[in-house]
Formats: sequence, structure tokens, C-alpha cells
Amino acid sequence: MINRELWQKRRRIAGAILLASAFFLGMGFIPLQATANESGEIFLARGIKFYLDGEYKEATEQFDQGVKADPENPEIWLMLGTSHLNLKEYLPAKEDLTKALSLDPLVPRGKLFLGVAYFYLENFPEAKRLIEEARADFPSDPLVLHYSKLIADYEKRPEEIRGMLIPDYDLTPQYASIYRRFGDYFERTKKAIPELDVSFTTGIEYDDNVKVLPNTSLINPPGQKQQKGHKGDWRMPLDLRIEYRPYTSQNSVLGLRSYTYGGVNTYLDDFNIFDSLSEIFYRYRYKDLAIEPFYSFDKTLLGGQPYSTMHNVGLRFNLRETPYLFGDLIYIFQSREFQWPALDGGFAADGYLNSVGFFQTLVKAGGTLRAGTIWERQVTKGINFTWNKYRFPLEGFYFNLPYHLIAYGYFEYARTAFSNADSVFHRHNYADYYNVIAQLRRPITSYMDLIASYSHTSQVSNAVDWQYERNIYSLLVSFYY
Repeated sequence: MINRELWQKRRRIAGAILLASAFFLGMGFIPLQATANESGEIFLARGIKFYLDGEYKEATEQFDQGVKADPENPEIWLMLGTSHLNLKEYLPAKEDLTKALSLDPLVPRGKLFLGVAYFYLENFPEAKRLIEEARADFPSDPLVLHYSKLIADYEKRPEEIRGMLIPDYDLTPQYASIYRRFGDYFERTKKAIPELDVSFTTGIEYDDNVKVLPNTSLINPPGQKQQKGHKGDWRMPLDLRIEYRPYTSQNSVLGLRSYTYGGVNTYLDDFNIFDSLSEIFYRYRYKDLAIEPFYSFDKTLLGGQPYSTMHNVGLRFNLRETPYLFGDLIYIFQSREFQWPALDGGFAADGYLNSVGFFQTLVKAGGTLRAGTIWERQVTKGINFTWNKYRFPLEGFYFNLPYHLIAYGYFEYARTAFSNADSVFHRHNYADYYNVIAQLRRPITSYMDLIASYSHTSQVSNAVDWQYERNIYSLLVSFYY
């Protein structure tokens, strides 16, 4: 799992470090040779003046004009990317710096600043590779040494922020004073800074099968198909996610997570969903292995009425197998209690569930790929059925496209096999489940993304009540801190 605690702290000081370093880095940005395009050189010179004055937005505008006038000039792309870094616009910075290196692999500090962009995008393996290459090319560069130390501390001692800001090697006087000053500032203020991550997502979506289940065979003659009618509806989703870490140390974190979802339908109020999950966890890391026990409480309302209550106890293991490959092993025990009135009178599905999941995550420059398998076994009382479910999810995210778009994709196939002839259908049921999600995300500011999403779900079963098709089209905006 990515160490978001450390990332949050670094994000807060990123702009300050780059701002203070701007003057001393200025000499490294001066083009080494003249280009054929005079207009590009003019925009480059103007942009450097704004940059050295700390006016990064104005500098970005000049460099943007420069790459349009002279798109083959690597120095202008380098400066455009570096200006985006100072504005904490890390995705466009990554794209601009990648372009600079494609034009000239030896452009001054190109690998370093591309590594910095990856660092703040949380792609630490790629950041490490680029910064190590920069260090091989320029072993005495103070800024390269600083970020090399920062990467090393992330891998071994992620909470020792002061050690990152005050390197243990000899710096030139001006660099030493800069980093010590920020180190002293951080020591004075870090206890007042909450270890808090917050995101809120909302928007509008169309769901063409809000009801989904149940069908009608339980109350109508056997074999009758699902009734047709107005099941499609417009909905406003409300998704709030919070993680708070009141205690962190060199190797451990104690934290709280909260996931709250509300779905407000325009017409079908009886199917409005409110789901709230709260979790307490403790994570301990020893070298490349992290162990995280947790407990969570999940309460769901349907149509304003209590629907279900779940208690979860589990254990997560995360192993850094290589700089690019991570493994996760997760066990969950869940007790299940349903309160929805429609499930009363012998149709309650209370019981418990055991779940074991194994995942492999590959992190590379082009994106992240996560694949796994999950086994679940549910035992119920009331309607008395027991089943095994075998799930195979495949997830790809952070795939960068032109125009600063980020692609996300998800596919899952699951097979549910009933172990007994349940008390309703009196037979062994099965269900094949398919889910596909395609999403495009576009950062608008450093704290807001625009998201377009499509989801398709279908299930085939020998019990008509479990068969359905569903499509959801969403346009969302996400705010995060």
C-alpha cells in the first residue's frame, strides 16, 4: 500500500522547497545552446524572468507559448514542467518533463524533476529509478542528493521527516541554510498539522435498473419473469471518505477510516441508499512487510429504513516484493444482520461470511495494474442457504492519456455456487456475475477532478430472482485534500 501519511507531509512542504530553491536552480535552467526558433527563445527568456521572480503562473503562460512556437526545444518543455511542479500541478509537470526527455535525454536536471513529479504522484518506484539515474549522471548535485536521501528515507524510515530535510551530507552553504530553515519550521509545526485525508465526490448519474432485485417469483407463480416497469432513474451520489491518523511512529500507524455513501434518486425514493462504514486499523511495517489488523462497522439504510448491519474483523498483509511489485493478502470475518421489513417472516438472511483475498500490484511508469482472486463463503439462517463465491477482479489505474486525462478500468468475474438446496427454491443455485467499469478523470485544479464514468453489471443464474442487467452513466466532480 502506498504510504499516504508521508505523502501528505511532503505535499505540504513541496511548494516551499521548490520556491526557496528557485534562485539557486536558475543557472541550471539557462539553455546550453541556441535554437533555430527565435520566437521560442523569446518566450523562454521571458518565462525564466517570471520564474526567478517566483511568478510561476505567469512563467507557465510564457513557456506554454514557447512550446507552441518551438515544440522541438527541450529546454522550454523542461521549464514548463518545472513551473507546473512549483504550482503543485504534478500531472501536467510529468507530461511536460517526459516530452523534454524524449527530445533530449540529457537535458539538464530533466530526469531529476521528472522523478520529483512521480514522487508527488506517489509512483515511488519510478521516482526512485529516475532520481538514481540523475545521481549517476550528476553525483555531486545537491538537489539530486537531497531527493536521493528522501527516497531512501521513504523506504526505510518513512516518518523521519526532519532527517529528509536536513541531509547528512555536506551541502553548499546556501542549500544547507534552506533545508535547515524548513526543517526547523517543520519541527515547530508538525504536531499542529493533522494527519488527515479527505475526499468528497458528487455529481449526477443515470441508472437504468435501480431496483435490480428482487424479481417477482417469490410472490407470483413459479417461473414468472421480472416485471417490467419504470426502474431507470436519475440519481445524485454523495461519497465522503476520511482517513485520520492520530498516531504515527517510525514503523507504525494507528488510524481511523470512514466511508459514507448516499444515493438520492429522483423518482424511486424507496431505493435511496445510505451506507456508512467506520474502521479502526493499526499498521506495523517491518522492512518490506506491513501487517494491518482492523475492525469495521457497516450500517446501511434503504429507502430511509434500516436494511443491514455488518461487523468486520480482519487482517491485511502487504509485501514489497520488488521495487515494482507488491503483494496483498487479506482475511475478513463478517457477521451479517438484516433488518429490512421485506426480509421478515422467515426470509431473513442473517449469518456470517469468511473472505480470503490475494492480490498482486504492478507499478510502472505508464500506470498501475492490480489483479487478484477472492474466495468468500457465506452461511445464513432464515432462508437457509450456504454458498461459495470465487471472484477474479482486474484493475488498471493511473494510465495517463493526452490532454491530462487519466484512465481507469475495472473488470470482475465472479461465480457463486450454492452448497445446499435452500429453503426457498429447493435446489442448488448458481450465479455468474460480470462487472465492467470505464472511467476518465481530468484534474482541474490541485484539489479537484472531473470524472466521467460508465459501469455495466450483469448476472446470469438458474434462479430467475438473481438475474439482472444494469448500466450506470456518471458525470462527477471530486474534491480532495
